[in-house]
Amino acid sequence: MMELPILIVQTNWRLKAASAMLLAPSHQAVSPTHRMREMMNILYTNFHVAGGGGHDVYIRTLLKQSTHRTYVACPKSSYLYRSLTRDNVANVLALDFPGRLSQSVHLVTQLRRLLTIIAEHQIDIIHTNGSADNRLVSYARLLSRRHFKHVFTKHNGFPVRGRYPNGAFSRPITRLFLSASRFISPLVSVQSDKIVVIRNGVDTDYWRPPVTVIPSAQIRLVSIAGTSGYKGWHYLINALKLLPESVRHRFTVTIVGTLPDIATRLERCRGDWLPEQVTFTALCLSRTAPC
Repeated sequence: MMELPILIVQTNWRLKAASAMLLAPSHQAVSPTHRMREMMNILYTNFHVAGGGGHDVYIRTLLKQSTHRTYVACPKSSYLYRSLTRDNVANVLALDFPGRLSQSVHLVTQLRRLLTIIAEHQIDIIHTNGSADNRLVSYARLLSRRHFKHVFTKHNGFPVRGRYPNGAFSRPITRLFLSASRFISPLVSVQSDKIVVIRNGVDTDYWRPPVTVIPSAQIRLVSIAGTSGYKGWHYLINALKLLPESVRHRFTVTIVGTLPDIATRLERCRGDWLPEQVTFTALCLSRTAPC
């Protein structure tokens, strides 16, 4: 069985595609017997109880590219679960990832279910995508009678703190992909030749402006990151308010995501939020669905 990275830390689309190719390699011209012997059972997990955004897209990309037997474990209430079952994707399993102390009973129940999934489906690799599912799988790794590889993809820019990254966290790593801005310190405080840093940014060789540009004095800014507090959508609005009126009127802003309540908008936007220039859309669940 080939070695796979134990941890992937990433935030940009280019790295997501790269790791998807790594985790779901295409078979070369080999005999059917060899293919059967190399076939692995891979379990992807997603902790989001509703829409997972980029996590959902990432897991779907892995499923499409995989030449192995794949499973997905996620909450039954999640958009990922509903969309995969709607599309008749096989091996979609309902599993919650409780994280609070008050949910200890539910945590034990879900841990037992995860251990059952690992044993019944003979899971070789579990690929987690967040703190909650990574924690539950870490518990399962300690208790499971079946040895499996544990891949962790970090989708955000929050640093990993504490003794965990410097101790047990770093020792089993085969390869660490770290996607980060050159202006911030590494997310994981581990010095190792196993760490590959891929800088955040836009691939200007791929994303090029159209040859024909219709001149316009109006500029539309669009944010598709969502409206969770840590997404920083309010920084864009507050920056616009700092512009002179003669410049600011040229801009309109569209923010894709659930409309925050009025109290949140006023708090984050320092008392006002340019309602005449800012539009919040609903969550876009498909390419063709109106937002």
